Amino acid sequence: MISVEGLETGEWVLVDCGDIVVHILQPMLRSYYQLEGMWGAKPVRVKLAGDKGLAKASEPDDDE
Repeated sequence: MISVEGLETGEWVLVDCGDIVVHILQPMLRSYYQLEGMWGAKPVRVKLAGDKGLAKASEPDDDE
């Protein structure tokens, strides 16, 4: 983990893990900002540690 922001209020916490950024929102803020709408319907696939190391979420899967 590189950094965490927003713990003071706990309404919107951002966790920066380097290749991945996690947004943790209270239900009311999540509904208001609708971040999922920005990313479209396609799921994000992340390969966790393996023989090839870590892959970025934007890299295609082997089956694509």
